[in-house]
Amino acid sequence: MPDTMRIHDDQPIASNEHSIRWQRTHALIRQSYSELLHTLGPDDITVSAITDHAHIHRKTFYLHYDSLEAIYEEYATYLAKEYSRTIEKLPRPFNYYDLSRTMFEFYTSSPEIERIFASAQYRQLANDIILQTTQHSRSLYNPYRNFSPAEQELINTFVVYSSVNVWRRWTLSGKNIPMADAIKLLGDLLEHGVAPLRAPYTYDGADTEDAVIFNAERK
Repeated sequence: MPDTMRIHDDQPIASNEHSIRWQRTHALIRQSYSELLHTLGPDDITVSAITDHAHIHRKTFYLHYDSLEAIYEEYATYLAKEYSRTIEKLPRPFNYYDLSRTMFEFYTSSPEIERIFASAQYRQLANDIILQTTQHSRSLYNPYRNFSPAEQELINTFVVYSSVNVWRRWTLSGKNIPMADAIKLLGDLLEHGVAPLRAPYTYDGADTEDAVIFNAERK
């Protein structure tokens, strides 16, 4: 689980060349940005909104970031690194049960993170994070390396965004089945496809009746 206040030695926000006071202020700004993600839309998160929330002066903000885009990029990279740390702990070769569990647990680890990946408003931020984490995962283990780069791109698009969209539907539907069941179902789909999940087909007229009901509901 990510800790939005944890600072790692390999991240610029915890650079040893800065004072403890500077590091605390920097972490406060990022924490304020993170908290605003939970309550505001992207267009409403401004430098003024961040500084008001953090109770600091605008000049202080610009001692740490040269623009709003800079904190956006740092935050996206930060979350991507946090997610990648969980992937690095998985046994290799990865399987889609472990990857699905990791995704579900990370995406629901805080209200801010859940909003980023579930809300259409933050789709670009989510996509930026997903791109970084996918690239890192493939650098650790690429099961599709025998395919051409163009083919790998299609495969990765399918497995990554199928996973994300299943999680989104589960979340936006109110999480109406247990997380463990949703993870297993997603893992089954990605590991084995839909074929093993199909019910045996026996024609008994029900298909025709269902079609009549469906067409009637559409009118």
